[in-house]
Amino acid sequence: MTSGATVFEARNMNANEDAKELEKAMKGLVTTYIIGTNEQKIIDILANRSVRQRNEIAKAYKAAYGKDLKERLHSELSGNFRRAVLYSFYDKAHVNAKACYKAMKGAGTDEQILIDTICTSDNAEIDCLKKAYTDTVRRNLETDVKGDVSGDLERVLVALLQGKRETECDPTQVTKDAEELYQGGEKKLGTDESLFTRILVTRSYKAIRSINEAYAKANGIGTFRFISTTYKLIVLQAVGHDLIRAIEKETSGDYKRALITIVKTAINKNECIADILYNSMAGAGTHDDNLIRVIMAYSETSLAEIRNTFNTKYTKKPLNEMVKDDTSGDYRKFLLAILGTDEQAIIDILSCRSLSQRQRIEAAFKSIYGIDLKQKLHKELSGKFRLAVLYSFYDQAHVNAKSIYRAIKGAGTDETILIDVICSSTNEEIHELKKAYDDILKEKKQNPYLMNEFPKAVEIGHILFHRRLGTDEATFTNILVNCPWEEIVAIDTVYSQAVGHDLPTAIEKETSGDYKHALLALFKTAVSRERYYAEVLYKSMKGLGTHDENLVRMIMAHCEVDLANIKEVFETMYGKTLEDMVKSDTSGDQRKFLLAMMGARME
Repeated sequence: MTSGATVFEARNMNANEDAKELEKAMKGLVTTYIIGTNEQKIIDILANRSVRQRNEIAKAYKAAYGKDLKERLHSELSGNFRRAVLYSFYDKAHVNAKACYKAMKGAGTDEQILIDTICTSDNAEIDCLKKAYTDTVRRNLETDVKGDVSGDLERVLVALLQGKRETECDPTQVTKDAEELYQGGEKKLGTDESLFTRILVTRSYKAIRSINEAYAKANGIGTFRFISTTYKLIVLQAVGHDLIRAIEKETSGDYKRALITIVKTAINKNECIADILYNSMAGAGTHDDNLIRVIMAYSETSLAEIRNTFNTKYTKKPLNEMVKDDTSGDYRKFLLAILGTDEQAIIDILSCRSLSQRQRIEAAFKSIYGIDLKQKLHKELSGKFRLAVLYSFYDQAHVNAKSIYRAIKGAGTDETILIDVICSSTNEEIHELKKAYDDILKEKKQNPYLMNEFPKAVEIGHILFHRRLGTDEATFTNILVNCPWEEIVAIDTVYSQAVGHDLPTAIEKETSGDYKHALLALFKTAVSRERYYAEVLYKSMKGLGTHDENLVRMIMAHCEVDLANIKEVFETMYGKTLEDMVKSDTSGDQRKFLLAMMGARME
């Protein structure tokens, strides 16, 4: 399983229980009229298990019922839904092997499947594919390809199946190859197909990228760059287009598609696979075999990355929406479940709704699907993006209370969060914060002892003030904790006139550590909460690393209260917009969601 997967191991999976539920579901297909409900059970179980876990379930099923689970599913299901479900029991190599066999057996050959599978595979994948093919159908893949394909396409596929692609890139050889391709293609009448085949099936992906760059960057004098050295290619004079364009001009049919697929794989494999997905659904009809193959083959490796690449390139319709429009019934449900969550759709919906609207969506989701939306999001998302999305369902008091809970639970305490929350709160906000904290503890079903944790958190704030005993510290604490903010500002004016420097200077000189930070937070809040909040945001991002917890807390707690004003003050104080700083200090879906919540547009 990799970070680019859309299917992950289910926690606490019970193979025996899953086998029992699948048996009940398949009995239902025969004995009840509620066919969709039973098929939904199959989807719910198998789409949320890894390949390894599905095979554990198959073993448990065999032990419990004496039947082969895949054979049973084959007899109970049908069509594309059946194929997708059965493919879910196999790893990438075996899914591709099965797809290749299906593409060649019987009358006619589906060259597209062979091209899209073999031409996107590296040496290791070719080796696994050939072994999986033999393991699956007890046949030799190369022999079957030779028997079903002919001409230039056969030569390309058979050459690739040798798994002899180079791994190094020689700049001198790149220059020679670029010249040979030009001389054997665009410069002469007719095309030397064997030359194109030899170079593109044997050279490393890095070398192919460099050859492509040579074509793309060729100018009037035929100059192109490779790494840091400039090569003069007079033969490329006035070409000025990339290798893919040259292939399109000089070749045709399946051979052309194969060569272009090789070059696209070398340039950006995820984009090439995204193109395959798009082409499987674009236009009239759907190439279901290829659609199923790609989704099932990549679900535990890089499907999430492919989906993101797809959505970036094909902006008119996200991958999930395109699959939804081009498929139907349980087949659609299963593929969408395997595809997983469309993060951009989550961002687009939740960031454009108010808190009350998000909470109504949550209630509607529970009513329709019987599932808690926040729990579902917690399962589907990860990291600080998940934290920000989940915080979006809570008001300011509950966001701050959750941050405090996270700051003090477990080993160690994040004093920065405690100071920034408690020391900037009014009496009323402290009251709401304590109630919200109680709500969170009840929600988490903590024991009675922990129900007193929030008063403890408040006490931590007071302890910070009293870490050093003495008259000066007690005086500072008494004034800054108990006096109204307007009075603190007035005291500062009098203090400055009498002593010659202001209260913050005195605090800096006379105190240290978290106690100093707490007193300064109290003072700065009294002078201007918006300036203090702007400073908290700035400090959460400046220097090495980002205090993501505080950044997420601030944006989510204030987005429906006073964030617009804080943003204006931030720009005045630091000469840059808050959006620009967030953009440079965050990444991925976390960045997109935070910027969307701030009302910023992603370029």
